Amino acid sequence: MNQTHFLLLFLGIGLTYLIIGLYAGRKITDKADYFLASRSYGVFAVTLTLVATQLGGGMILGTSNEAYQVGIYGIAYSAGIFLGFMALALGLAHKLRGFNVATTAELFETEYQSKFLRKLAALMMILSLCGILAGQVVASRMFLHGLGVHHEGIFLLFWGFVIFYTVMGGLKAVVLTDIYQVLFIFVLFIGLFFWIQMQYPPSSMDWSPAPNALAEEMNWQTLTPMLLLPFLFCMIEQDLAQRFFSARTKRVATGAALGAACLILIFALIPAYFGILAKALAVDIPPQTSVLIALMRTLVPDVVLALVACGLLAAIVSTADSLLCAISSNLAQDFGTLSKNPHREVQISRLITLASGMLAISIAYFMDNILEVLVKSYELPVTCLFASIFLCCVLKRVYKLAALLSVFAGLSAFIFFKIFPISFPNEIIQIVCSFLGYGLGWGIARHKRA
Repeated sequence: MNQTHFLLLFLGIGLTYLIIGLYAGRKITDKADYFLASRSYGVFAVTLTLVATQLGGGMILGTSNEAYQVGIYGIAYSAGIFLGFMALALGLAHKLRGFNVATTAELFETEYQSKFLRKLAALMMILSLCGILAGQVVASRMFLHGLGVHHEGIFLLFWGFVIFYTVMGGLKAVVLTDIYQVLFIFVLFIGLFFWIQMQYPPSSMDWSPAPNALAEEMNWQTLTPMLLLPFLFCMIEQDLAQRFFSARTKRVATGAALGAACLILIFALIPAYFGILAKALAVDIPPQTSVLIALMRTLVPDVVLALVACGLLAAIVSTADSLLCAISSNLAQDFGTLSKNPHREVQISRLITLASGMLAISIAYFMDNILEVLVKSYELPVTCLFASIFLCCVLKRVYKLAALLSVFAGLSAFIFFKIFPISFPNEIIQIVCSFLGYGLGWGIARHKRA
């Protein structure tokens, strides 16, 4: 690839993001505006920004890598996200918007009357989101290496752009760039798909994995968490919930969730196709290199490859800025700030966002598998928090004791199975323990009130 073409496009996109961030930052008046954009977004904006939260390196690069190994089963991660969005569209998004809170952790205080559980939930969510954000950093490093760009300064410059515009513009900057990025990604990859499939039609390819690959790479013990954890995490994830909280109405939140579900599932087939095609063509995949990038280097001209590279950067950014904004939202709103002055609160929120971005980059230097990082990051909050958040959306009456026992039953099971793992998917048992804890606490609390 002609690195000059890529770097010029890279700098052009980066400068565009900076301008958007500075423009959005001028209109921010307080902390609520910084993190929720005054709850003013309609269906179009919320749909595209919801898609953007998931359309990152994990989905595109990770799906193509998995499909290269296990065929159509490589879309398991994306299928889990689709199911999560559908559950949100069927009523949970409507309910979340109706709570009128700023973070999912805040529900433990408003619905369960426990400040302690709110802070514990926020801490778990922050750890999880930091891991997912680190996964995007890993994806960007892998992708740059696949392009032959090994200069550490370019890698850090890219993340400097992302962090700076998110710091300056908050959710307003994130949503504006998300709309631009998702439209760019869809046009680019759908066009690329139709151009390549004219030469290699999907119907002529074998989408099923070799039996030994399926046994080694995607057995039921690995498939279950890859499908289940994204599905459940979508219903409690702060960066998604933040979009629903910023929607203008409950109906907007519901419609956006349904639209995002459909777009995610349809788009996931494109990186899966590219991964299977790379396998069929026996494309050489160097170590620490993305399957998608290796295939594109084989099939497309340098200028197109530079556009693909920028499209992948946009995909990574579209998820990373959402995560960064969500992490700082948890820190600033669930743990409080040091000032009641609106202007001072915005300054503190920006400093928290900056620190969160730097921490995620540092974590990423110790990781190398994209989807593994993402799935592992989902496990703790799903195990400990999902039952309480889900049930407060569906039950008419909830109790503090139920949430307390649920969180600690899930946490105890999580720790136990990390020390003593078994052959059955541990994640299922951990989630069941959390629900059992909730049921026990709910029964005790209801009996006492009776």
